[in-house]
Amino acid sequence: MIECPTCGTLHENSITSRSEFLVDKTIAENQYTKLSLQLDKLIIDQHEIDKDIKNTTYQLNNLYDQLSQLSSVQADNFTINTITTKVNLFTNEKEIEIKNKEDLEKTQKIKKNGLLSNKQKKEIKENFVTTFTNYVTSLRVNINTETITSPFDYKKIYEIGGAAEDTRAILAYYLAFYEHVKGNSTEVIPPFIIDTPNQHEQSKTNYQRILNAIQKISLDDSQYILCAMENPALIDLKKEGKHHFIEGQLLFKDLYEQLKSECKYFI
Repeated sequence: MIECPTCGTLHENSITSRSEFLVDKTIAENQYTKLSLQLDKLIIDQHEIDKDIKNTTYQLNNLYDQLSQLSSVQADNFTINTITTKVNLFTNEKEIEIKNKEDLEKTQKIKKNGLLSNKQKKEIKENFVTTFTNYVTSLRVNINTETITSPFDYKKIYEIGGAAEDTRAILAYYLAFYEHVKGNSTEVIPPFIIDTPNQHEQSKTNYQRILNAIQKISLDDSQYILCAMENPALIDLKKEGKHHFIEGQLLFKDLYEQLKSECKYFI
């Protein structure tokens, strides 16, 4: 069990619980980003309104100065003709400005959405489902893959069975997602990191299936970092890359206060 440092709530220290935390974190970050963008837009709009008010006030003051220098007859004629003309001109300018702004927003939206056609998006989702289904089959996970129609259906993967099966289901999703990103991205893809694949005491057969699935990553010239306890099933994986054996404790009590003070800058 792990205790929340803020509210004191106790949570299970399992891969399922930690994955749920990441889901909640992602949702919160997305909401924060969305609200920040809305706030930024409102601030920009407010600045534009303030600018328009200032400009209009300036024009009205100039108009008042001109009127004050004319006779009453001239002022009447000037008021009817000149003010009407200026109002129409100002209105036309604003209509053109609004239309240009709308056209620009439409162009940017079309350009953004036009990176991928609807057909391409559909094909990418279908490819992900196929890849996920293949991993589910190889890892022997009992899940209805028909409910998974895109990479965004990750919430449907949790708590499908026992803890050991949940672990394999989540691994199948992440492996499929990693392969999905690698196949549809032009950026450099970071290594795939797996911490303790034998969580919740996988059976010998299922543990070997997990390692076989992980081992496929290296076939595509991708990298992975595997953290695991010594096990005969790891012999083949050790031959593929560098092997670092850590003996003894990773954390020491006498360094706790130093580490805690350094962590304050990041948490």
